[in-house]
Amino acid sequence: MGINYARQLYLDQIWEERFNELLKYRDLYGTVIVPHRNGKLQYPEWERKLASWSNTQRQKYKKGKLFDWRYSKLVSIDFDFAPFETRFEEHFADFLKFKEKYGHALIPNACNEYPSLGSWAVHCRSKGVRPDRKERLDKEGFVWDAIDEKWQNFFIELAEYKKAKGHTKFSKKEGYGRLQYWAARLRSLRRGTTGPQLSDEQIKLLDSIGFDWEPLDADWNRHFQKLMEFINKYNHPYVKAKDCEIEGLGSWVSWLRINKNRLSNEKIAQLDSVGFEWDTYTALKKRNRLNNPKPVNLGWNSKENLDRLARMEAVWQMKFDELLQYRDKYGTLNVPTDSYKGKDKPGNGPLYNWIHKQRVYYRDGMLSKSRYEKLVAVGFDFDRVESYFEKHFANLIKFKEKYGHTLATRSYPDYRELGCWAERMRTLKVRDEHRKRLEEIGFYSDIEKLLKKRKSSKRKKPSD
Repeated sequence: MGINYARQLYLDQIWEERFNELLKYRDLYGTVIVPHRNGKLQYPEWERKLASWSNTQRQKYKKGKLFDWRYSKLVSIDFDFAPFETRFEEHFADFLKFKEKYGHALIPNACNEYPSLGSWAVHCRSKGVRPDRKERLDKEGFVWDAIDEKWQNFFIELAEYKKAKGHTKFSKKEGYGRLQYWAARLRSLRRGTTGPQLSDEQIKLLDSIGFDWEPLDADWNRHFQKLMEFINKYNHPYVKAKDCEIEGLGSWVSWLRINKNRLSNEKIAQLDSVGFEWDTYTALKKRNRLNNPKPVNLGWNSKENLDRLARMEAVWQMKFDELLQYRDKYGTLNVPTDSYKGKDKPGNGPLYNWIHKQRVYYRDGMLSKSRYEKLVAVGFDFDRVESYFEKHFANLIKFKEKYGHTLATRSYPDYRELGCWAERMRTLKVRDEHRKRLEEIGFYSDIEKLLKKRKSSKRKKPSD
């Protein structure tokens, strides 16, 4: 069958017209890839025909039916014979950049930094990809399960916080209250205590950024590591509660001593194994002994030691004389602190601290006999708790003899101070011997009877 040259010439002319339209499209949009647009959108008819024509050239190229001269002209303008492959590679490269920058593989639906990357990810999840492409995406941890946009936004914010702070321990003071609540809910969902379970894809994503599933354990390990750093640096475990050089360690140690009863046996044993001191005062004494060791080359009767003792004795005597002057002027040895607002006597912080030290030295057996005798001679009270108790206990006995019960409150005009003391005794922890004496006079049973009486009166229905 012969070639119809007239028809071929006509087809070549039509082809040239379409090629010129492609050049026009390139000048308008900067590309020779003409997409197949949605039919509902308004766009020129020639663009729709051009898109169909471009697709025909690719089909003929794959089948080996594209003329060489046409192929050469298309190659000269960088015509892409496999645009889907090129587009995939471009988006895959953007995906790798996104993952390297943000540390995770969850591409949000709207990604302003990488235009069309979000829609490409949605297309991959919904339409699927070739097995070879899927293998490459799986290798990089691509998220296939569609996750709702709200979850995505929280996760992206969490990943940014983790990258900036290095942890996921949030503080409401920093303005991360909503993120803190969301993270707490994640941990609850993982444990299965509330709501639906997290998907494997979500858990994998959170693990990829190093999310702390058990922050209390992580916080414990972090602070215990700081304690070990302190021990290695100073060769002792007696940490200061205040002014500790290692940030956060002092407050953690203080919390441990207050909340020992809330710790597990394993954690207590872990601290005991490194010589942790639970008593604050004992830790202070041991730390001071290490920081200020006694000179071993001086005898007790050396000149240097005797001079030091004389200076200490002179300072003590000066404070003792100041205490006597305060007694002579205000009639009491009970010196309040500077914050005392009473009008009967002024506060004196330094003298109050000195008095407190004398009681501590006496309690620990460190007060010398001569000083003890001087203080006893002027009526110094070494145990204010005991004397305070005896004073009010005697008044409580008188109150019971007068009213027949021990329910003293501040509402009794003549026993306001006793009422305040009684209220504290009912709510605060008291010494065992004091509690026993209070029980003997019915102090606690009286309040129990009163509470039962009030409870029974509430249950009675009012008469019609």
